[in-house]
Amino acid sequence: MEEINKAGIPPYAIIPARATLILPGIGYVERELNLKCERDQNSRYKYEKCIRNYVDEKFREGWKKLVSFLIEYASKNPNDYFWAVFHKVMSITSVQEFKEKPPLALRVIVTEIPNDEKDEDKEPDYMDFDNKYIKLVSEFKKHKLSRTSPATQLSNFEYYKDAIGKSSRGFEYCSVCGILPAILILPKGDEEYKEFVKGIIGEQIGDEKLDDLKVVLSPGEKLCPWCLIKRGLGMRPEVFKVLVNNEEFGQEEIESKRVFIPSVSHIASYKKYEAFKNEELECKEIRDMISLWKYYETYPEDKRCLILKDPETLWFGRTRDKTLSPYYALIRADTDYLGDLLEGKLTPYLAGIIDSTFYGGKKDGKENVVENAIRRYLGNAGEGSYKNVMKLMLNNKESKAKEIIKEEIKEEKLTNNIIDQLKEFINENLRRDRLVLFPSWHVSISSMLNRILLMEIKLAEDLDGFVVYAGGDDLLAILPVEKALEFVEKSRKAIAGIIRDNIGEFMQTESKGFVKLNNAYFSLFPLVGRSYVIYFSHIKYPLQLVLEDSYNLLEDGKERIRYGNYKKDIVIVKYRGSASVLPLSIKRPNEDEGDIDEYLNSIAKSLELLRKLYELIKQEKLSKSVIYNVLSDELLNNGKIKDELLAIYLDYLICRNRLDKKLKFSFNDYKDLIQLEIKSDNNSKTLIYNLFQTLSNILGAEKSE
Repeated sequence: MEEINKAGIPPYAIIPARATLILPGIGYVERELNLKCERDQNSRYKYEKCIRNYVDEKFREGWKKLVSFLIEYASKNPNDYFWAVFHKVMSITSVQEFKEKPPLALRVIVTEIPNDEKDEDKEPDYMDFDNKYIKLVSEFKKHKLSRTSPATQLSNFEYYKDAIGKSSRGFEYCSVCGILPAILILPKGDEEYKEFVKGIIGEQIGDEKLDDLKVVLSPGEKLCPWCLIKRGLGMRPEVFKVLVNNEEFGQEEIESKRVFIPSVSHIASYKKYEAFKNEELECKEIRDMISLWKYYETYPEDKRCLILKDPETLWFGRTRDKTLSPYYALIRADTDYLGDLLEGKLTPYLAGIIDSTFYGGKKDGKENVVENAIRRYLGNAGEGSYKNVMKLMLNNKESKAKEIIKEEIKEEKLTNNIIDQLKEFINENLRRDRLVLFPSWHVSISSMLNRILLMEIKLAEDLDGFVVYAGGDDLLAILPVEKALEFVEKSRKAIAGIIRDNIGEFMQTESKGFVKLNNAYFSLFPLVGRSYVIYFSHIKYPLQLVLEDSYNLLEDGKERIRYGNYKKDIVIVKYRGSASVLPLSIKRPNEDEGDIDEYLNSIAKSLELLRKLYELIKQEKLSKSVIYNVLSDELLNNGKIKDELLAIYLDYLICRNRLDKKLKFSFNDYKDLIQLEIKSDNNSKTLIYNLFQTLSNILGAEKSE
């Protein structure tokens, strides 16, 4: 990524969807930001509204700066066909409000921790942050109950009358967002497309430049003003510097190099590009190019121009390459109960034992389980003598704890004060059903999330994929079909701090739950689950529908799908009309340290088993007919065969379908896993059925049509 570093372009969109800011006193903020805050009828300043308006105003200003700079850049680069088209569209009078109004809406909640006016030197109570944060979350949840589409701020929806391009029905919806009318309607046919661009540019254009444009603006695409602007930001991501450098960022700072971002067709063409590496192919010298796809950067330089061609036209169009699958894998990931984790709730650690209904008042007699978890947390929250003292106090061994403290500080009165404070602190925590929040708690979680995203980005790069978005606990990436399974398996283990191979500079430590970077040890999320969707989609299926369907699959699946007593921590695999589910952990940790070891050892075990079966079929040691045998076996899929007999019967099916007579494979190491049942509403399927259905889905997506 040396070229990207030179250009100063952020290679990935790592933007958290939510940010918590801790600011100085409101009076100080008002003064430093030169705010003019109103007063209410009692002469009190409306600070919260004032700051909220300031953030909203700055957000709108930032968007306007970005768009204005893009339009200015486009006006000065008329010889670049994309920017010529961009400038033509954005010069239309009826779309000017799109540069004034951003396509995203902010929810800004402000709360204040007041000073003690009587004693300014008094330290704030440690509960102040906790109380105010919970109030902040409560207000935030109220605001989420009412959702307003950013499109409602637009005053004119009749701009489609000025659209550039022809429509047989008066107007077309944007093919990216699917919400707003399109302002740019591109023809599908090659000749029509060429004539269309010629009409905008005002001159004849060469086929090579036209091919470059098709990679950015695909034939048949329809774009609304917002989606066209976002496409422009993708073409020149350096312009985001204008938000940091304010007015000091100039046109001359933008590299003359072009930015290449892969399409889903490029990812689906991975095998084709791999085959080209070994072929003698002539490749003309290409213009300067910066790619945000690591695969392009690692491709032989003398053949990179092959990647820049439009694969959808070359081998997914009329001249169909029947050796190539037109499918790619879109992967979504979301950490389970992250919102609860930020609130100090125990659901992330006791997922399946309790869920969010516990904090809604439905306790179900689980109070003792939660209290014991808090005791365990408090007992392990420190190191050295503090840890020993805390454990003694939790076990009502006050006299022994007192001896340790007295030995440390050599003062009886102070020792008694510390004991009293510890008792109050413990009682306060045990009276609650969640952990006390501190700024350090949120900083630690934020740091862990960033480490996870850095590892996942590196994983996606190493597996020739492309990260579309990473923010907070969310991830959206596209990978070749045959690499998707490996990505999810390694990602899930990495989050738990179990790294089989180094991930970039991150290394496995002696203890699970941590990673090593240089000589420092960093914690991860060993006890927090993560759920995924692997969505195998055809390159010509509307991406907007894929994004929407994958989102709904993940959100609904996490709540409705159960295995054993648990839910969440799953991977859903979708191919055409078939969706299968695999759990990513078997037993969740409860009170016993042994439970934690068992839980960590079970992480991604289902994917490990799936990978072994997949590799045996790919290596032609096992026949694909084993999939049909399992999926059509009613006794097996109705859960009639259980316990020891289940592993024996599955081994028999493997033996019957082996192509390599020396093949030895046993389900014996997966006895606990294969006994599970996957339930969704009133529907129930064995894990074995889901396992082989997933295998069928992957092989189906790999197969050429």
